[in-house]
Amino acid sequence: MADRLLGEGKEGKVYRRGDEVVKVFHEGLLDQVTATELADLTAAFRDPFPDGVRIGKEDGRWIVRYPWFESEPVVSLSEKEVRAYLIKAGGLKVIADNFKLSNLRRRDGQLVYIDVGRHIRPLNRSTFRDVCAKAYALLRGLGEDCLVSDFGGIREAGGVQDMPGFSDFYQGIVLRIAETFWQDCPRPAPADSSEDVTLLIKCCAMDSAYLERQVGHLVYRLSAPRMFKEVMLSIDAKVGSFIRQHSKGDLAAVRASARRLLEQGVVDRVVEAPTGKDQVADLNARWFGVSCAETHNSSGVPVYPQLWAFEQVGTRYVLQADCDVLICRHDHSHDYLADMVSAHGEPGVMGVGFNIPHPLSSSFKAYAAPAGEYKPEVRLGLFDLNRLMGTLPWPNQLSGSHLLYGWYHSLHQAMKRNGWKCLRGGDPRTSFIHPLNSAKLQPEFLDNVRRRVESVFIPTVQHGKWDLIEDGASWSAAFADHNFLVALSASDCDKSLLLRCVASLAGQDDRDFGIVVLEEASAPARIAEIVTLINAHGLRVSVVRGLSELNRGLDPSPFVLRLGADEAFMSPSAIAQVKTVVKEGRTAIGACLCDSEALRRSAHFGLGKMYEGDVAEHLCHNPRCIVAGAKCLERSASDCRSPSCVALDAFAEIPAPGGNRRPSVMAGFVIWVGAGGGANR
Repeated sequence: MADRLLGEGKEGKVYRRGDEVVKVFHEGLLDQVTATELADLTAAFRDPFPDGVRIGKEDGRWIVRYPWFESEPVVSLSEKEVRAYLIKAGGLKVIADNFKLSNLRRRDGQLVYIDVGRHIRPLNRSTFRDVCAKAYALLRGLGEDCLVSDFGGIREAGGVQDMPGFSDFYQGIVLRIAETFWQDCPRPAPADSSEDVTLLIKCCAMDSAYLERQVGHLVYRLSAPRMFKEVMLSIDAKVGSFIRQHSKGDLAAVRASARRLLEQGVVDRVVEAPTGKDQVADLNARWFGVSCAETHNSSGVPVYPQLWAFEQVGTRYVLQADCDVLICRHDHSHDYLADMVSAHGEPGVMGVGFNIPHPLSSSFKAYAAPAGEYKPEVRLGLFDLNRLMGTLPWPNQLSGSHLLYGWYHSLHQAMKRNGWKCLRGGDPRTSFIHPLNSAKLQPEFLDNVRRRVESVFIPTVQHGKWDLIEDGASWSAAFADHNFLVALSASDCDKSLLLRCVASLAGQDDRDFGIVVLEEASAPARIAEIVTLINAHGLRVSVVRGLSELNRGLDPSPFVLRLGADEAFMSPSAIAQVKTVVKEGRTAIGACLCDSEALRRSAHFGLGKMYEGDVAEHLCHNPRCIVAGAKCLERSASDCRSPSCVALDAFAEIPAPGGNRRPSVMAGFVIWVGAGGGANR
C-alpha cells in the first residue's frame, strides 16, 4: 500500500503507511540527543497519547511511528471531553504543550493528542497550566490562529489569570487529578462487625483528667479488625472518698467529656445508673439474693453501677474494660475478639481475660484455667451475659449495710463451688497493661507510657506482667529514629478526610520515611484513631508529645514535614520530590524551601500557582513556611527545635471547595485542604 499523506507541519510530514502512522521529520530538526530524549518521553505515554510509539531513523531521516487507529477530526470541543483529557494528561510525567484542534483526534469519544515531536515535554507546573489555559480559551471561543499567535502575549500580560471562570476551571482539574491518585492509593479492608459483642468502658469521677484520651485509645485500638455492635461508656456517679484514691474527682468534667465523646461518635451510648434505693435493692436481690440498697461494697468497690450497666447491654457478649487500661497491638489484623469468643465454647466458661504482654516471638497460649479459677478479669475481660445471668444469684452477704463482696469476687465464689472457669491465655500480638493508681500520680510518666504503647514499644521488663512497671528508664527508649519524618497533627475533620490523608501516605512511591503523630490536647480522642488507621495501612508510627521530642539523641536532627489530618499529598512522588530538595542541602538561613530549583522543576509542584516567570512566585506569602534555621511557627507545637522543620499549611491560589481554607502548595505537590467537620468512629 502506498503512503498516504495525512498532513504537513513545521516539523515534518505525516503519512499513513499500512497499519501505522509515520511522521518523517525535516532534515536537521532532530539529532541523536533530542531523538533519545523524545524516545524517553514517549515511553511514558498513556491515554490521552497514542500507544506503541517508536522512534528511529530511516533513509537518514528521523521518524516517529505508532499503530493506526480509527478516529475523527476535532472541529469543536466540549468542556466534558476537555476536562477528561486534562485530568488524564495531568497524571502523567509528560505533557504536550501545543494544544490545538489540529493536533487532536477523537477516538471512541475521547480526545487523543497525535502530534509527537518537540512539543512533548516533561510535565511541569508552568506547561501544564499553559495547556489548561489554552484549552479553556478554545472552549470560550478563541480561534486557533489567535491562540497560536497571541497566547504568549496574553500570558505575559497576566490575561490568563484574569479569564472569567478560569480559576474555577483549573481548580476542578487539579482536584480531579488528586482524586485520581487518592482513589488508587491502597486502602485496608473495612472492619467486620461483631453483631454479638458490646464494648463497655467503665469510668468514675477520678478519671476526668484523661477520660477522652483514654476512651479514644480503647475504642480505636480495640475496634480492629472487628467493630463492636455498640460502644457504651458507663459512669459511676459516686463522689466523695474513693478506694485507692488518686484524685479528688470531678464528676461534672467526666460528664462533659462523655458528652463530647458521644457527639464525636467515639462512643454510641453513655449510661449512668439511677441511684434510687428501690432500684439498687432490686438489682442486688436479682444478682445476689441479698437485701441491700448500697451501690458499693464495704470496701468501696462499685457493684451496682457495673451490674446495672451489664443489664443495659443488648448483646450476648460484653468486653468490659476499665477506662485506664492500655492496649498493645503488634498486628491490627489479629482478630483477638474471635479468639476470645471461641474460647467461650467450652461449658462452664464464665469469662475470658485479655492477654498480657509477652515476647512477640512467643507462641499462642491456649486459653485455660483450673476448675474454680481464675478470678474474673474485671480490668479487661470478655463475658457471656446469657451464661452469667443464667447462674444467678451468686454468693454474697452483708457487712453492715453494704455487701461484703464485689460482683467479680462473688462470681469467683460461685465458680469455686461449681467448678466453673475464667480463662487466661491468647496471642502475643494483642495484650493489655493495667496502670496502678500510683502511676496516675505521675501523669507525665503515664502519658509517656501510653505514647510508647501506641508506638508499639513494650520493654522486656513488662513481659508477663498485668500491672504497669513504673520504671521511667524502661519506658524511655527513643522515638522514631528515621532521618525523614512526616508529622501528622490531629484535628476534628471528617473521617473521610482523615482516611484520605493516611491513604496518601500509603500511596507514596518512596516508602522510606517515618511517621509521627503529635499528641494535641484539642483532639485527645482522635490520636488513637489516626494511629490505628496508619497501622491498618501497613505503616508504622510513633506518637510524640511535641516535635522537640524527636531530636533527643539524634544527630543530625531529622527533617520533619508537618501535615494536618485534613490535608493530603496529591502525588505519589511527593516524598521523593521533597527528598530531592533536602539532598540539595538548602539549609541556609532565609532560604525558602518553596523556591527550590528541584521543586520548580518537579512535575506537580505549584499546580495552584502561575508561571515560572511570575515575580510573585518568588515571594513566599506563607508566614508558616519554615525555612532552615528560622523560628518554627507551628500551629500548636511551639517547642519545635528541628533546624529542618517544614510546616505544610502553606499558601496557595486555589480555594478549597465548600470552605474558606486554602490548599497548601509545598514541596513539589499540592496539599489539598478540605472543609472541617465532625469526627466519626
